[in-house]
Amino acid sequence: MSAPLQVLPLASQHRPVWERFAALHPAATVAHDLRWATVVENSYGHRPLHLMAFDGDVVAGILPLFLVEGGPLGRSLVSSPFLTFGGVAARDAEAAKALAEASYELAVSLGVDHAEVRGDRPEPGFAHSKTSYHTLRLDLSVGPERLWAGLHASARRNVKKAQRAGLELLEGLEHLDAFVAVNHRNMHRLGTPAHGGVFFGQVARQFPEARLLMLRRRSEWVGGMLLLPHKDTVHMPWVASLERHFELRPNNLLYWEAIRSSAERGFAAFDFGRSREDQGTFRFKVQHGGEPVSLYYQYHLVKDKTVPHLDPSAPRFRALVAIWRRLPFPLVRALGPRLIGWIP
Repeated sequence: MSAPLQVLPLASQHRPVWERFAALHPAATVAHDLRWATVVENSYGHRPLHLMAFDGDVVAGILPLFLVEGGPLGRSLVSSPFLTFGGVAARDAEAAKALAEASYELAVSLGVDHAEVRGDRPEPGFAHSKTSYHTLRLDLSVGPERLWAGLHASARRNVKKAQRAGLELLEGLEHLDAFVAVNHRNMHRLGTPAHGGVFFGQVARQFPEARLLMLRRRSEWVGGMLLLPHKDTVHMPWVASLERHFELRPNNLLYWEAIRSSAERGFAAFDFGRSREDQGTFRFKVQHGGEPVSLYYQYHLVKDKTVPHLDPSAPRFRALVAIWRRLPFPLVRALGPRLIGWIP
């Protein structure tokens, strides 16, 4: 009989084999890139506690985990803070289950409330799960012309409207401060804390291949989108526009330019990020060609009795959202980056 798999914490001597496995495994995402661990730790202090499954000297699977503590929501282990998915990447079900079991043991030893592992498919070894969200993906291999034809008619009209409005498209991470300011304003409108310059500066520093698209009208910034290319996929985790310019349809233009330019650069897929089916953002992404893919958030409950539900649209958060919208913007901009670190 073969020896059982051994699960170990990621150590410095294992980093090269982790990175090699992550580069080759199809399920490994930006969350498995060790640069993301640097972004999270340097921005918010969440300690990476990544796990690796070994079959002898051969890597059989990896699982990024972060200890999130110090906030009002308690202590937890999270596989991919601030990203849509990126949990278990394993060669087979045996390795996936070994990582799941080790993550439970780690959660118990740390005394956290729960552990949450995010992925785009269910993994063995977890007792609890929820499937409230989808990501949406678009096949870019058909080329810009067919992608344009595949947009909903209203999306094409809105792109053309934005172009006629004279919105100027600029690309470059040198505009990051402008994006941070627009994103703060947009998230304030939505009643949600926003990342600040420290976080986005870390993203730009660790991922210089990231692309920032910004729209400007005359001398005013209108909106922006920060893209993270990874392997053959372009991920779109952050997009924001100012409400007073919504009639110019800036988001339609940003989405189309991101799709078009990603296809022209030879990427195979575009990932629109997380949405719920009952949200307007879900329908907006579908209009731009996104195909829904279910997300599986799986849990080990340690101290918690039920699966956590931290969606801002949930009834118990409505009062907090309303209060946040009414707070003065300078206060929101100061407090937001501190709070969002506790909502990974």
